[in-house]
Amino acid sequence: MIKIKKPSDAPPAKKGGAVWKVFASFFGAGYSPVAPGTVGSAAAFIIIWFLPTGHWAYWAAFVALTLFGVWVSGKAEEYWGHDPSKVVIDEVAGSMASLMLVPKSLSLWILAFLAFRAYDIIKIPPAGTVEKKFRGGWGIMMDDIVAGIYTFVLVHLVRLIFPVYIDLI
Repeated sequence: MIKIKKPSDAPPAKKGGAVWKVFASFFGAGYSPVAPGTVGSAAAFIIIWFLPTGHWAYWAAFVALTLFGVWVSGKAEEYWGHDPSKVVIDEVAGSMASLMLVPKSLSLWILAFLAFRAYDIIKIPPAGTVEKKFRGGWGIMMDDIVAGIYTFVLVHLVRLIFPVYIDLI
């Protein structure tokens, strides 16, 4: 005999607020069917282009976004499971870290974007270790912050070594 499930037999839907989903996915960028982390990073880079990356308000926004991202990511992980790909607020915070004090030079920003994505995907230690050591929102956020720090160092080293060539584009 075939048993037909009724809607009342289904488990109750998980509670989840639309607000944290919007922020966790960075206004929907995380819902991209292809490379949501890259889409989230690209959206962040475009927005950050219009911000003064050396101003104290940028640093304050970075800290606030990181702390808010820890909370939002933790909520998302409870709802969607461990380190869900829809969560890209961590890429936004990592992008902000990588672009601190970087002048508006297209070549530097392209380098920063490519390096950040590579560091985020490869997870050179301690990025991978940080992700495993911390749980919840901290684990989701911190590996991208570390990738952003790696990118920050690389971009500023390139600026020091090749100052004449970097601003040509």
